Amino acid sequence: MSLAEDLRRDFPLLYPATLNEWMLEAPEGWRDLLYELSRRINGKPGQVQQVKSKFGGLRYYYRERDNEVTAAIRDAVAAAWMTCEVCGAAGALRREGSWWLMVRCEEHADGAEVIERYRDRETALASIRAHDGTVSQAGITAVVELEKAGYHIGPEIDGGCVSVRRIGNNDDVAWVDVGNTVRVGGNGPLFFDIIEALEGRAKRDRVEQRLLD
Repeated sequence: MSLAEDLRRDFPLLYPATLNEWMLEAPEGWRDLLYELSRRINGKPGQVQQVKSKFGGLRYYYRERDNEVTAAIRDAVAAAWMTCEVCGAAGALRREGSWWLMVRCEEHADGAEVIERYRDRETALASIRAHDGTVSQAGITAVVELEKAGYHIGPEIDGGCVSVRRIGNNDDVAWVDVGNTVRVGGNGPLFFDIIEALEGRAKRDRVEQRLLD
């Protein structure tokens, strides 16, 4: 049986038959982390709307979730960034061709190259978690959006924030708070460039803009 079929069998309230094959696309390598997530949120109010992989990351859409569900989804999303979607071993985000992104281990890389700057992002987020800081799904989405726009993420800045630089320019630095309320700060043109880069998603997530003194 496929992972999607197993999830439907073991967690019928979470994954009802109304979730068709296009709404429940779960890579086999993420079996353990999705089962762990499902055990944590099974029986909670709300409803799973879609599960899929996009741009190498786990997308888990859940309607009317509470703080416990949000925390469980956050942990699964973070784990997926470092878990091979084929076998479940430790993996890294890789690129095949000019745009196809995937999380693969060395054995299943099939020649896809590691995107080096993503290692700094994951190190920064892991450091924040290690210091009991909050890393929200909205925060992860924000920094991934900035990476796709050509910015370098990391290392960590005190207070649950990650640094943001233009690739090739280490002098102009801004920051993004990756907690439950995504905030952006900094001085000069880079700050406003980041705000502009996130403008499209600001309609979906609250973005507080703050300049440092």
